[in-house]
Amino acid sequence: MSSGICRKWRNGEGLPTQATIAIVDEITDGKSNLAYWRNLPLWQLLTEPFEGTGIALQVLPFLSYEVQRFVLVRGSVKGYPVLGEVGDRQVRGLGEIRSLDAFTALLALARISDASNQDLRHSVFVSQAFAIFAHVLARNDQMQCCFDDLFDALTFSFWSNWYLGWFRRDFSKETVVDHLVRLRTNPKAPCDVDVGSIDDAATEGDLYATTFNHMWGMMGGSAASAVRCVYSGLPDVKSEEIMSNLDDRFGMPESAFEAAIESHGHNSPVYRTGMYVPTRREVMEMEPTKLYEILIDWLWECPSELIPNDTQICEVRAILLARPDFADETIRKLVGECSDFLST
Repeated sequence: MSSGICRKWRNGEGLPTQATIAIVDEITDGKSNLAYWRNLPLWQLLTEPFEGTGIALQVLPFLSYEVQRFVLVRGSVKGYPVLGEVGDRQVRGLGEIRSLDAFTALLALARISDASNQDLRHSVFVSQAFAIFAHVLARNDQMQCCFDDLFDALTFSFWSNWYLGWFRRDFSKETVVDHLVRLRTNPKAPCDVDVGSIDDAATEGDLYATTFNHMWGMMGGSAASAVRCVYSGLPDVKSEEIMSNLDDRFGMPESAFEAAIESHGHNSPVYRTGMYVPTRREVMEMEPTKLYEILIDWLWECPSELIPNDTQICEVRAILLARPDFADETIRKLVGECSDFLST
């Protein structure tokens, strides 16, 4: 394998050409199946991590029929397959197959759900993919040879993007390695990952409520504990300090308000919107319609002196998701507005 045309792709400098594949097939008597690994649909998902649904939809028809039957149906236009309705039964079916194609299908479905902001579906697909990852590695020794790089790529494109409301899950390398070790002695050993359910809630709002109530019960039903949980995942935020100062206006200093009034004019007859910044307590407790007006003005209409930063809006969004009424349509709209602000 010292040939120059082989060395380039072995060093990660390019894909193996047909000439390279022919040489490798001749050396290995066709056992390497290099063409299969070069054209693996999984690589498309990993090399185009932010391409939305296009790549994901293109990948699905190239997977095995055993997998396609869970996710695709024959369309009415020229018989082309189209994405079907995927619920818990289909997710379990893919999980039971435990093949590389099933793993790829789950990641493709996760990409499609992520692109359309379907948090619940995305979280279930990613979790199920992670749950069978060790099975995929056990069946494909070639993937174990590049495990570290592969896991890092999956973390960047999928594992690190798991979220459900303010909850995030740690998909650790150690969990996969431990599962892989257990599979060597028991091929049916399960992975200790709670996949979740798509069908348990009629809407994502209902699921958020279900998830919140579950976590609320685990924390003893304490509102303070819930808010601490909200802030524990945010950068540069000290939850205890915040809990003792809920009437603070997200750290906005008095000098900012004074500068905004000064620039607008103390005696100006023109009403200036966006001058009011709510307190954390108000975001937690205020009636949704009134809160909507205040937050929209602050987000999009405030003077330059009061423009919020990303950390402040992350806090606002997290508190909104911690409200007992966060399935309310107005609260959900506000969560969306916060997400739009953070993406600008």
